[in-house]
Amino acid sequence: MNTWFSANEPADDTVSFRLLSSLSTMPGYAGVLKSGDTGLNVKRLQTRLNVLGYLYSKADGVFGANTERAVAYFQKRNGLYVSGVAEKTTQEMLFSSAAEASDQYVMPYKLVVDVSDQRVYCYSWSGGEFSNLVRTMVCSSGTKSDPTPLGTYMATTGKGARWHYFTKWECWAQYAYYIEGDIMFHSVLYARQDEASVTRSSVNNLGKRASHGCVRLSVEDAKWIWENCPSRTTVVVQE
Repeated sequence: MNTWFSANEPADDTVSFRLLSSLSTMPGYAGVLKSGDTGLNVKRLQTRLNVLGYLYSKADGVFGANTERAVAYFQKRNGLYVSGVAEKTTQEMLFSSAAEASDQYVMPYKLVVDVSDQRVYCYSWSGGEFSNLVRTMVCSSGTKSDPTPLGTYMATTGKGARWHYFTKWECWAQYAYYIEGDIMFHSVLYARQDEASVTRSSVNNLGKRASHGCVRLSVEDAKWIWENCPSRTTVVVQE
C-alpha cells in the first residue's frame, strides 16, 4: 500500500528543533491546558504536537478545535485517558522520549474513496478517531484499465483551480482538489469553461468506473471538498 506520512518529519518552525534537542532538560508540565487557553505554553504544546505529526497547523498559541483533536489523538495513541485536555500526565508523556508519534495529522475530515461501490465517504473527528460519517458522495473512479491508485495519501497540495482544463482530453472540470500527483477530486466534465456545456455522459456515469484515474463527483460534492478540506487531509483509496 502507498503511504504518505512521515511522523518524524520536523515542522518548519525552528522552535521545533530546539524542542527536540532539549526534551531531557525541559520541564514537561506547564499547568493544565484546555480549549480556549492562549499563550506561550499553548504554543509550546502545539509545537511539540506538530513535531510528532499530530497537529497540521502551525503553532499560534490559541488552544482551539484543531489542538483539542490533536491532544485527544495523542492521548489515544499513547494509552492515556482521552479528554482533549492537556493535563499533567499528558504533558509529561508528550515531552518525554517515550512519546508515540502519530500515523496521521488530525484534520477536520478524512476522505475514503471506495472504488467497489463508487462512493466517497467523509468522516469527521469524534471520540479520538475519524468515526462520524458526515457525507456520502457518489463518484466515478478510474476504469479497470486506468484505475485510481489504491493507497493512503496526504493531500499535500489540496485545493487546485476553480476551473481545471485537461489538455490531453480537451475538456474542463470544476473544483479540482489534488489527492496525489495529478490524481484529483473534481466535478463532472464540461466541453467549455461554462456550466451550460456539461457533458451528460459524465453525469450519467456517476456511480460507475469511468474516469482516467481521477475521482469525479457532482458539482455540489466537488465544491464541498474544495471548500471544506484543507491541504494535508488524509485520503484513503480502497476497494
